[in-house]
Amino acid sequence: GDLVYSGTAKTATATATGLIGSDQCAVTVVLVGDNVNAGTFTYKATALSNANYKLPANVVSGEYTITPKTVTVTAEDKEAYAGNQQPTLTYTAAGFIGEDTFAVEPVLSTDANMNAAGEYTITASGADPGSNYAVTYVPGKMIITNYPYASVPDYAITIASAQGGKVTANKINASQGSNVILTVSPNSGYELKGLKATGNNGTSIALTKGADGKYTFKMPAGNVKIEASFAKTSAGEGSLLQKFRDLKPGAWYEEGIQFVLERGLMNGTSEDLFSPNAPTTRGMIVTILWRMDGEPVYGQGKSGTFVDVPEYQWYTEAVEWAAANGIVTGYANGKFGAEDNITREQLAAILFRYAQYAGLEALTMEENLEAFPDADSISSYAIPALNWAVGQGLISGMGDGSLDPAGEATRAQAATILMRYCGL
Repeated sequence: GDLVYSGTAKTATATATGLIGSDQCAVTVVLVGDNVNAGTFTYKATALSNANYKLPANVVSGEYTITPKTVTVTAEDKEAYAGNQQPTLTYTAAGFIGEDTFAVEPVLSTDANMNAAGEYTITASGADPGSNYAVTYVPGKMIITNYPYASVPDYAITIASAQGGKVTANKINASQGSNVILTVSPNSGYELKGLKATGNNGTSIALTKGADGKYTFKMPAGNVKIEASFAKTSAGEGSLLQKFRDLKPGAWYEEGIQFVLERGLMNGTSEDLFSPNAPTTRGMIVTILWRMDGEPVYGQGKSGTFVDVPEYQWYTEAVEWAAANGIVTGYANGKFGAEDNITREQLAAILFRYAQYAGLEALTMEENLEAFPDADSISSYAIPALNWAVGQGLISGMGDGSLDPAGEATRAQAATILMRYCGL
């Protein structure tokens, strides 16, 4: 009869019929060929001579089959909040013998829409377990749920209009105790003179200024009114660089820094310092792109995509937005590294993905990297992005002719690259 692969050699026995009483006749069975692995093989049976009986003139032969053993691949169930990055898909495999494993592992996929709550299917396919096994697949479930916070917060936030600039908040309503983030955007030639938040009973609400120039406050049990005043800079219209004593007129970065300051994409590191040669962090770059996209409300300060992104930080909402839209993917260890200095190739990769998200034709078939002596040091994931960025004139070589892909991108470099990107 048919046998199932077990990883061990098969054996066979045969008996003779037609014997009388206690007479015996030994029969030998030989399995021809492979008797371990799955397949169809032959056997031969011969009987030893016995003078009292007439034995078959020919060897008795036939076929036997070792069928593949079944391996069951089960896609594991996953859960996530709507708007977060898709969880890593995993599977379990049952049925292998000993150290046996896949020659080609299963491919996992899902039809889940990460921006919509619901139950979706995770499927596995494409596995090659080798000729000794057959595969069956069991699908899994992807459960997407909304964040467990109220969809309509309790109290309103109103912002009074002001001449010379504007203030925006990351939400128009908020529940008591939640963090509210204010972004101040002076017009060209103006600077912030005063900013205050007032509660229902007229009490002043404390504002905290972050490193990125934004202000935060805790929502009280009542409505809040925001008022700002702006004044012209002492140097007059169009001279935003002059307020920073570490910026030189006519320097290579002048146009780029003027561009980002006018649009509120970047701020100084203090009242009179811009720090053009200081490194730019990954959190800063993502926050700038978030501002360029109109500061969409995303997660309302909640986190969950990366293990090292706390809730209600100045960069939290920007990072969650970027991850959900495929603009950032983070490190292999599940972290994002918001405070890590960004490298030139990381900046190119993030900007490349943002361009694709924004609907630009972020692709070039030309080879633009061969001219750089350090092109071989570019990380493989960043090659398409840097090829595009160099081809579009967003990134150019250093003074020594190198591309310096692993070098840290300074604030002045980031400002110039962003200005060039906005001109595409």
